[in-house]
Amino acid sequence: MTEIFKFTVLGAVQAKQSAKFRNTGKFIQSYQPSKVINYANWVKQCFVQAFPNHDPMIFEGKMLAIKTVAFFEIPQSKSKKYKELARTGKIRPTKKPDTDNIAKNIKDALNKIAFPDDSQIVTEIIEKWYADTPRAEIYIKEIS
Repeated sequence: MTEIFKFTVLGAVQAKQSAKFRNTGKFIQSYQPSKVINYANWVKQCFVQAFPNHDPMIFEGKMLAIKTVAFFEIPQSKSKKYKELARTGKIRPTKKPDTDNIAKNIKDALNKIAFPDDSQIVTEIIEKWYADTPRAEIYIKEIS
């Protein structure tokens, strides 16, 4: 059986955003908001803490699958009934961020940390759920 690398990133999930631009005099500079960069660094740190001796080159030339399960905090303004339905998975988040932007930030963060290049990912599953504790659970495995 193929080993599955599973780790959790506690805290609110931050999706990759479109580049922002600022005028610096003669030039226009693009940048990502600091909360996006900070979240990507947190993802890296969580992976390294979970797998301190991991060598991403073990995946060189391999096909990979990644599953990201994003858990969003249940809005406090909602009714008790809504909250219970959300906890049991009968109601799921349908608002932003989009699943593809969530995955993009996480895959970019794990590039050269968990695997040599995110282009090796040939299967991807992204899910959004509600939970009392916001977090992302990430699973990576080699496809044989």
